[in-house]
Amino acid sequence: MFHQFFAMVANEYSEQIAAMPYGYSMNSLVLLHHWGEDFELTRWNKLVEKVSFHKLTFRVSQNVKANKNDYYNWIISNYSN
Repeated sequence: MFHQFFAMVANEYSEQIAAMPYGYSMNSLVLLHHWGEDFELTRWNKLVEKVSFHKLTFRVSQNVKANKNDYYNWIISNYSN
């Protein structure tokens, strides 16, 4: 339903949508590729220099959830309420 609503808004405001930067989201995919790796503070600092995150995906594999030392679980532990 949200996608249908967003499509209507995007059609109505196509110039504004076209002006939005879209390359920024590619950096978020970088973090996704490191979800299951063991956490290293040095690498984390390098990642967050380039990547910001505003939400975490609900499609996290079970092996990533099971590794309590990975980036995904570090983010959950340190940034969730």
